[in-house]
Amino acid sequence: MAAFMNQQLPKFRILQMFSLLLAIEISLSGCVQSTQTSAIHLPTTLVAATSTVLELTKTPTRTATPTGRPSSTLLPSPTPTLSMTPTATQPPILVQCIQPVDAQLSDLKLNGSLVINDNPFYERESNVYIHNMNTGKKVTIDPGAGRYVGDFDVSPDNTYIAYRAVSKNNLNDAYYVVLDASGKVIANHYAEKDWYTLVGWQDSQHLLITLDRRPNGYIEIPAVIVRWNPFSGNDQELLPDFPGIENVIDGVHKWGGYVFAPAVYDPAMQFVVYPSVQKEGKTMISLWSLISKKAIIEIEDIYGYYGSQPKWSPDGRSVLINLTNMGEKQEELYQVDIRGQLKQLTTLSRAFSEVEFGDFSWSPDGSQVAFWVRTVPDIWREDDDPKRPRTPLRLAVLNMNTGKVRSYCLPGEGRYTSPQGEDIIMPGSPIWSPGGDYLAAFRVTADQGVNLVIIDLANNNAWRFPPQMALWGWLKSSPMGWLATP
Repeated sequence: MAAFMNQQLPKFRILQMFSLLLAIEISLSGCVQSTQTSAIHLPTTLVAATSTVLELTKTPTRTATPTGRPSSTLLPSPTPTLSMTPTATQPPILVQCIQPVDAQLSDLKLNGSLVINDNPFYERESNVYIHNMNTGKKVTIDPGAGRYVGDFDVSPDNTYIAYRAVSKNNLNDAYYVVLDASGKVIANHYAEKDWYTLVGWQDSQHLLITLDRRPNGYIEIPAVIVRWNPFSGNDQELLPDFPGIENVIDGVHKWGGYVFAPAVYDPAMQFVVYPSVQKEGKTMISLWSLISKKAIIEIEDIYGYYGSQPKWSPDGRSVLINLTNMGEKQEELYQVDIRGQLKQLTTLSRAFSEVEFGDFSWSPDGSQVAFWVRTVPDIWREDDDPKRPRTPLRLAVLNMNTGKVRSYCLPGEGRYTSPQGEDIIMPGSPIWSPGGDYLAAFRVTADQGVNLVIIDLANNNAWRFPPQMALWGWLKSSPMGWLATP
């Protein structure tokens, strides 16, 4: 699920998003009116009733005076320092920079296997392989002669890999392949006539695939989704017929694989989150019950445009969203549970004039959330890449139990010069180890390189690996064969 995203567009997938960018040169218009619901103006306490619209009023922001910042000489395990004046309860963010130590993958003996792409900028020329962290062995993923590994995702239980084996001569000529952690093929299905992009795993048994029926000569948005079980071969079509669902592709440009089909289903297939537009033109995030066929909650994104792709919690009881409601260019992270209760998780706008979230991801047990965030002024001024055109996104972790946010200062975006010009490239979701004790991320450098970093969260250590290693997933150790970990 890891990937790069263009600033004009993330979640976000390296190859998937570049493929989508090529396909998005279309013009669309119009939207479906939604059913009317009552509106509530909330000051600071964000608790919503069922079937209501939340219009969050802007609260005054405060520019805090920095009380300290990390030294330019960073240590692997520094003492946390506050980067802003603390609030009455706790500071919006703790800054605890970690300087990664250069290493080789063979230096680390960890559980599980990494899925790595060695050339993320040129998908047709890249190699994708599974590297066992315990044994050091690797298995190359072979998409077949004349094909390359296209859209890619790792199952939520860190057990399976799914990808499209796409013909280099015909993008519509593709296989959908599922592998286990040893590289064994579990399923190999030739794409149906109208099967298009791989959205990703909906749960650990089902894949979501957009359909490209092109009734008017271009892909219909929102697209119909096929929910396919690669183990049984069964599939069902999911129609995007929810009230007011957004059909303008630019409106969900940070929704990654869901860019053509912006409907994010929970693992139990009882709820769906989608972007909607009210008849007044308000942009909303809607939580819809597939059982009662009613809106649970509709939340207005006052200054923004739907944020990044919503992420369901591992237990399926709540979903993460980011909204721009505290002020223009001031995003915050929120949690919405299936009862319709909305909780603000971050308060970064109290300390920074601009806050922009990149992609985010839950830890396997749901106790933490890792995310990329860009702030003005920068969380850490000692920038190691002076060619960067703006303050970068930096890696941070939110503890869901304590509410504390901690920044590791690691930058996650850089400058990539394409044949068409210069773009700002942003990272995809931070990737958790299956046990949740390590966090992996990668950044783009000014010279078009990619640096993979793995953080030992418990011991405040980090390792940086050789360039051109973009991480796509972290698999559990296989119980079948050489990938088994003692």
